Amino acid sequence: MPLTLEDREQIRELVARYDFAIDFGYCDEYARTFTPDGTFWVDGFGEGSIVLGRHTGRAALFDFCKLNFDAYKGQLRHWNNGVQIMEEDGDEVRMRSYMMGITVGMLGEAHILETGVYHDTLVKVGNDWFFKERHFICDPQFEHRGLDFDPAKFASDIGGSR
Repeated sequence: MPLTLEDREQIRELVARYDFAIDFGYCDEYARTFTPDGTFWVDGFGEGSIVLGRHTGRAALFDFCKLNFDAYKGQLRHWNNGVQIMEEDGDEVRMRSYMMGITVGMLGEAHILETGVYHDTLVKVGNDWFFKERHFICDPQFEHRGLDFDPAKFASDIGGSR
């Protein structure tokens, strides 16, 4: 069934709830933007980064949100622009969007901390949309680091282990 305009707006609101929850430390709300077994994972940061890796299940997502909030003292703003590509895949929607992380107040003035691309899988449960998997790839992207990233392969692999 094609995505309705209402579905698209609900997905955009999900992204907004995600951003506000992680930035303001609303960790229960952050975890509830995902399915109970949902995963957030981060690629592209240097080794030893506190955010690098996979965080699966609402308890782990809560802990990730708290770690992020404590590290940035609530002074990080996730900025997703309106560029979202949504593609239906059966009962799931795949979405790509840009993200910019801005520090506010930590360094005296606002600074861009990071940029990157989200590769998301979303599902609708009842009347509500949730992230099943949210994969953030920090810039530079794989191809800029001399690595292969095949979006079609990513789409086929996203449900399995890597």
